[in-house]
Amino acid sequence: AIQDADNVLWIADAGKGLAAWAGGTLQYYNPNGPQLPASRLVFHNNTLYCAPASVEDEKITLTGIDVFEQGSWRMEPTLLPAITDIAFAHNKLFYAADGGGLAVQSPTNTTVYNQGNSTLLTGVD
Repeated sequence: AIQDADNVLWIADAGKGLAAWAGGTLQYYNPNGPQLPASRLVFHNNTLYCAPASVEDEKITLTGIDVFEQGSWRMEPTLLPAITDIAFAHNKLFYAADGGGLAVQSPTNTTVYNQGNSTLLTGVD
């Protein structure tokens, strides 16, 4: 923590970003960016895609891919949680989920492949 010339105490917080304590009030400042560290980064068509790493200790599971485009981040929803990998081929987005299968997303639809509808295995015996 550091105190500035206006007697504002600035505190770096690992979970909530930057905090300012002034006049008995605590205010948080969260930068625009992914919520979790990245497990995979892919750059495609001037856009950065980030598969968020799952944090098992904290039981955090996001259903989405972080996307950086035109100077800001957003969370793009996905049909599978805990995305571990991302790839692009033939104008389609492919993403894999930790134990959940593989999704193929085109501009018009998304198909999920898993043990229930394919020969895809979600684990090794």
